[in-house]
Amino acid sequence: MAQSRAVSRSRVRFFGDELVHQETTLVYPDFVLHEDVRETLSSHNQQLIYQRPQSRFTGMAVHRIDVPSLVASNDIQSLLYVSSLFDSNADSPNVMLADGKILEDCDRSFISFGLTSNDCTHLYLHDAPNPLFSVVEDDQGSEYVRLRNGHEYRSTDQRQYGVILHHAPDRDDAPERRWMLVAGLGPVGTTDAGWYLARARQAGPARSGLRGGRGSGLLHGPDAETERGTDQCH
Repeated sequence: MAQSRAVSRSRVRFFGDELVHQETTLVYPDFVLHEDVRETLSSHNQQLIYQRPQSRFTGMAVHRIDVPSLVASNDIQSLLYVSSLFDSNADSPNVMLADGKILEDCDRSFISFGLTSNDCTHLYLHDAPNPLFSVVEDDQGSEYVRLRNGHEYRSTDQRQYGVILHHAPDRDDAPERRWMLVAGLGPVGTTDAGWYLARARQAGPARSGLRGGRGSGLLHGPDAETERGTDQCH
């Protein structure tokens, strides 16, 4: 019982009361076909038609697929890992929203998933007076993360990075507000970052590598070392 209370207090300190006791807003990016592709399809009188990649029932059953927008499975997997940290009930429901909804109304706490694909990342980089990191485009059509202290992180075939950033956007008027970014460099970076965050917070304050709302974390692989920033987000 005492351990449970300690974990609960630690969770509120880290995530803030808004996320834990009011509404847990989990934010994912959604996607549509590139305009060039849509124009090409339209010029050939072709509709946007999706199909299953493989199915043992092909030829035996009809797959009716209604896809109003697309999402990345790695973002959703990360979201599900992190959602396991929060109880969902009538008083404090877990809510999933596309990032465009947050830009329309960012007067709330949220946890977002995805790096430059998610507009919540750009919201943080634009609004924070001294962001902990920047995203830099390289000359190979990709990007890398540069920390405020000058350290740079690039994903490779052998190593991919996850980013966990904890930001309090308004400490004076909304001290319990938190903007959290769970993101990554490389296809599995975001997924591993969500897995790591869920595992670290479930371990409790004594074992967690992410304490007290300080800075950000960078990691590679599920059980990898973590390099934590020492500056608080302001």
